[in-house]
Amino acid sequence: PDLIARMLRSTPLRLFQHHLHSWSRKASMHVHIVPILSDNFSYIVTDNTGSQAAVVDPAEPSKVLEALARLPSNPTVSHLLTTHHHWDHAGGNEEFARAVSGVSVVGCEADAARIPALTHGVSENDTLEIGTLRVEVLFTPCHTRGHVLYVVRDTAAPEEPAAIFTGDTLFVGGCGRFFEGSADDMLAAMDKIGALPGSTRVFCGHEYTMKNLAFAQTIEPENADLAAKADACAATLRQGGHTVPSTIADELRINPFMRTRVRAVMQAVGKSDPSSTMAEIRRRKDAF
Repeated sequence: PDLIARMLRSTPLRLFQHHLHSWSRKASMHVHIVPILSDNFSYIVTDNTGSQAAVVDPAEPSKVLEALARLPSNPTVSHLLTTHHHWDHAGGNEEFARAVSGVSVVGCEADAARIPALTHGVSENDTLEIGTLRVEVLFTPCHTRGHVLYVVRDTAAPEEPAAIFTGDTLFVGGCGRFFEGSADDMLAAMDKIGALPGSTRVFCGHEYTMKNLAFAQTIEPENADLAAKADACAATLRQGGHTVPSTIADELRINPFMRTRVRAVMQAVGKSDPSSTMAEIRRRKDAF
């Protein structure tokens, strides 16, 4: 089985639930997973000191605030990072901003009218500093025309893997529907994400993993990495864990929407180019 499958089987679940790369000897940022609503994830990201934090898509503010209150470092939350305007991601912005005085509500500048409580519009390659964390913005319009991703690195531990918060653009084993974009738009987004270092940890917006992987196996039934990932994720869920984080390297091996340039994937759906392959895989997934 692949490396990620071995890690999921051998590493205590708590590490994956609460830490980005906690097996490192050097202090690094921590990502705290907060399950909300029926299947969404919000996240609290703290820097290596534990004193500064950002939250991602706190659509159920009470749960995120409760999770914050349980952190022993009592971090100051300076930024709320919004991936896109849909209610199950941005619907808690106003309540959270009322509860946390002075928080900067960040979201796509080009979609400012649809993002509640927005105070800081961002665009492609913009950066934010949050304690020792450096946040870079990637613009990935397709699921919505104003969808952005956040790549977070800890400047105090530059050798540690980054984290990417992908909202509804990239899921473990899947991607978001093309509500306001095209196959070419999603192909550009997948290419942009796929160019990141393979060690980058992927934190997505929903726990859709098992259905995504079941669909992926209809495209590549002989993909051994995919089968191993499905087994590992199923075991993790049975033990009460979450299937995030994944990694960019893992997604490039198992996610059909990131494999539209692979000849075997094109052939599996009867297409000869990445764009039409992307469109056909999405069509099939929508009907799955």
